Amino acid sequence: MTKRRKDTDYLFLSARIRAMERRLLTAQRLEQLLTAPSVEACAQLLSEWGYAPVHDEPSLQAALSAQREAVFADVSRFMPEAEVLDVFRLKYDYHNIKTLLKAPQDAERLLIDAGTVSAETMRKKHAENGGWDFLPADMAAAADEAQRVLAETGSARSSDCILDRAYFARLEKLARNGGKLPARAVRFDAPPAPGEAVRIYLSEAFWGIACLREDQLVWRAQIPPET
Repeated sequence: MTKRRKDTDYLFLSARIRAMERRLLTAQRLEQLLTAPSVEACAQLLSEWGYAPVHDEPSLQAALSAQREAVFADVSRFMPEAEVLDVFRLKYDYHNIKTLLKAPQDAERLLIDAGTVSAETMRKKHAENGGWDFLPADMAAAADEAQRVLAETGSARSSDCILDRAYFARLEKLARNGGKLPARAVRFDAPPAPGEAVRIYLSEAFWGIACLREDQLVWRAQIPPET
């Protein structure tokens, strides 16, 4: 991303995403699914919200995957900087690495094909030699280290922390490159706790990163763009 952008460059896309929210799974809709009396009732709700027909778990995963890819494809058509979507896709890359490390036997069911690297490509290439050199350098280094720690200690939590730190370091890099942030920008001292989410946002006044837990702000870091 080389061109400095203003928040006004995203006005149309912002409005389009607002319109798309009507067919996304909100917290309220998830609650409806959880309280539905039967699988058939859940399938009916999903159908009303624009999802493909659901009959069992594979069809549910297929429906969710298809909707997710449709959203990514739609947003990418109007995204002034295509790389911004990496902010949302990266978490799937790291989820898939964790899956292949901890549950390779269930990979076909648990992998999510929505990252910057194809889930099937990741599965096949890792199966060939057990390595990660086909990934971007920083991601590969984290995956190698996480694999080593898991093998030596058996601690999935320690392995996950290594990958989480790498994930948030990449988010920091994307934010710095995209907003031309100086070196004193955001630092991730630790990965967020379960239930927390990171949001990268921008305006004419600042770029920033916010961490939320159950939609409540936990911490925020922001910095004015360089002049």
